[in-house]
Amino acid sequence: MSPSTGTATAPDEDRDDFPHHLSRGVDAVAEAPFLVLVPLVSTLLGFGRLDDLLASTQVISFTLGLPSPVPDLWAFLNATPAVGVTGGAVGTVGAPEIATLLVGTLVRAVLGAGLLGVLAGIIADGEPPAFTTAVSRHFVPVLAYEVLVVLGVLLLALVTLASGGSAAVVLVGILLALPVLYAIYGTPFVAVARNCGFGDALSRSVSLAGSAPYALFTLGYAVLVLVCSPVVSGLAYAVGISGVLLAALVAAPIGTVLAATATSFFLTTTE
Repeated sequence: MSPSTGTATAPDEDRDDFPHHLSRGVDAVAEAPFLVLVPLVSTLLGFGRLDDLLASTQVISFTLGLPSPVPDLWAFLNATPAVGVTGGAVGTVGAPEIATLLVGTLVRAVLGAGLLGVLAGIIADGEPPAFTTAVSRHFVPVLAYEVLVVLGVLLLALVTLASGGSAAVVLVGILLALPVLYAIYGTPFVAVARNCGFGDALSRSVSLAGSAPYALFTLGYAVLVLVCSPVVSGLAYAVGISGVLLAALVAAPIGTVLAATATSFFLTTTE
C-alpha cells in the first residue's frame, strides 16, 4: 500500500484538513491515471450545451462548485440560458439540457460508481477493484442520487416555466436548492465509502452536513473549483471548438483529482 494514500498513515490532527485530502486525491489519481478518461466521457454527455457555449459572449467563468461523482468540464462553466442545478454545482440549463440529463443519467451513474469505487479502493487500502466491479457494487445508490438531482432540476424548470420565467421565482428556487444540494451531495461518496444503500447514505450525508469538518471541506472544495474555473473556462471560451476540446483535456485530470479528494474526505468521516 502506498504510504501517501493509505488512511492509516495520516496523523489524526490532519485528517480533516482539506490539503490532506487533496494530497491523497492527487496520489490516488497518479496511481490510476486512466481514470481521467471518465470525466472526458462525461463531458461528451454534455455536448448538447456546445452551441450555447460557442455562442456565449463570456470570456471566463467564476464558478463555486460542490462535489459530484464525476466533475467534468461543465462543472467549471456557466454559459447557458435557464437556471438549474447539475453535476454538484449551481449552473444554468435549458430545455435541451434537461433532455440530456435524462438520457445521460444511467451513463453518469455508471461512470460515477466506477470512478468513486476505484478511487476508494486505492485510497483505503491500495487495492482498487476493477472498474466493472466497482460499477456493479455501487451503481444503484449512485443512480438513485443522479435521479434525485435530475428530479430537482426538472422541478425547478417546471416552476420557472409556470411562473413565466420570473426572475424572482428563479432566485427563490436557487436559494432553496442550495442548502438541499449542500446537505445531500455527500450521498454517493458515503454510499461508496460505507458500501451501503441509498437511504443509509442519504441519511448519513444529511447528518454530516451539520458538522464543521463537512462545512470546511465544502468550502475548500468550492474555493479550489473557483480558482480552477477561470483557467478552464478561459480556454473553453477562447478559440471555438478547439478551445472547448483543450478545456476538456485540462478539466479531466482536475475533475478526477476533485473526485478523489472528496472520496478521501468521506472515507475518513465515515470510518
